[in-house]
Amino acid sequence: MIDLIDKFTTSVTKSGSTITLTYTNGPLSGWCEYNQVRVSNRLRQEVLILTQSEMGDIIEYLNLNGGISKDDMTKVEMTLRDHNLKVITQDLDL
Repeated sequence: MIDLIDKFTTSVTKSGSTITLTYTNGPLSGWCEYNQVRVSNRLRQEVLILTQSEMGDIIEYLNLNGGISKDDMTKVEMTLRDHNLKVITQDLDL
């Protein structure tokens, strides 16, 4: 499934604490928006919180090219979130 996601071009933009990841492949597109928040605990971590997304075209593309069953949706969601995190952390050097 990840090989299908990699067919999309990604771009990351950051404005203040808001990070937007956009996927495009021809007329297909999708995006996810994250808020970068500092957690005040002993480790003083910064975390990304998914606040909005529109990934319908990407999920449809995965379905048409790889076949997704109703039982696969949790796996699809987790694969997309993992991919999002990988792209954002690499692009912004987090």
